[in-house]
Amino acid sequence: MKVALENLTSYDGRRIRGIVGWVFRELDCHELRCTVRIKQTAQTRYSYKGRYYSGSGIIICTLGNAPFPHVHDRSLRGGPPPIVVESWEEALIAITAHEVMHLRQHRIGSMRNVRFSEVEAEWAEFRLLNRWRGKRSIGKRQISNDSQGGDYEQ
Repeated sequence: MKVALENLTSYDGRRIRGIVGWVFRELDCHELRCTVRIKQTAQTRYSYKGRYYSGSGIIICTLGNAPFPHVHDRSLRGGPPPIVVESWEEALIAITAHEVMHLRQHRIGSMRNVRFSEVEAEWAEFRLLNRWRGKRSIGKRQISNDSQGGDYEQ
């Protein structure tokens, strides 16, 4: 992985490195160079948020202090069904997947004149949380009420 990781949190660095590396591999972006900065804040307005800076190639993942579980619903905009984020690990997966998808859109998609898509990034969050829960058995709640299960395509 060609990612510089800066852990500015009290969370275990090995755990964070493992999660971030897994997201990059799952999205087939392990060859893209960037910096991922993981921050923590005492704000209680949100559980997590992220930002990708295309000019510098920096991804900022901020874990908030709002309680879990957190319901993330973007389904009205054409995004995936609502997802329930159960823990800081799942929040880190969701943020990282979303922002790495923007990195991918910028680095790979820009060569084909593809513009950034929030909906595509939200579907990346959804798919990766499904995969993580399937492989790691984390979380007891279903991400959606879909009876077919499995991955969703946009």
